[in-house]
Amino acid sequence: MKAPAGWKVRQHYRGKTLVFEDPLVHSQKGVEYTRNITVALRNEVRPIDALESQRLSQRLIQELSASVSEFEINESRVIDYRGKGDAILVFTSFKQGKTPMRQMHVFTSGSSNSVLLTYTDFRETFDAEGGLDKAWMSMMSAEVKGDAPKRYDGVFYAASSLAFMATGAYLSKQLRRKQLKAELRQEEESLFDDDDDFELQRPAGKEPWPFAETELAGRIA
Repeated sequence: MKAPAGWKVRQHYRGKTLVFEDPLVHSQKGVEYTRNITVALRNEVRPIDALESQRLSQRLIQELSASVSEFEINESRVIDYRGKGDAILVFTSFKQGKTPMRQMHVFTSGSSNSVLLTYTDFRETFDAEGGLDKAWMSMMSAEVKGDAPKRYDGVFYAASSLAFMATGAYLSKQLRRKQLKAELRQEEESLFDDDDDFELQRPAGKEPWPFAETELAGRIA
């Protein structure tokens, strides 16, 4: 990723992977501020979709609202960044003391990393015509390797594995039942062969068992 021309570059600064700072200190109503772009690289991958856009908004609220006042999500949506629907763009606003501020966040993910880029400036200069051009060109230069994962891919494969295991267990159980029935039938046939006068007895008060079936076979059928 390239910093805007002339901006300072700080590595691992204030908890961020990179920080780009405007060398000029801007002032508004007696408040001085150095506009900047922060880069937060994470060793995790995330899908890029509407649900992730909502989750990112909630994450920004949790992380930033505690240190500023009147923090708001102004807009959050999936955009075409370096490809089709491969990034999330979020605009936020807040007050630093009594000074209105704005931020532009871009979140994108690859196959091994994800990155959140954040540009912060006074609301007045942020909203001015061309106020985002320099920051946007810099943020557009960020690259991550590979494609973001698709949501539910892991769930699909896990479900497929569970279905395969369940099918295997069912077939194994059915095979065992058939083996038990075959063994019982073989035992009955041998009993009848040994004694032609042998009669299979049933417990008193019970209905006759079906032909060539014992009470045990009925329980496992």
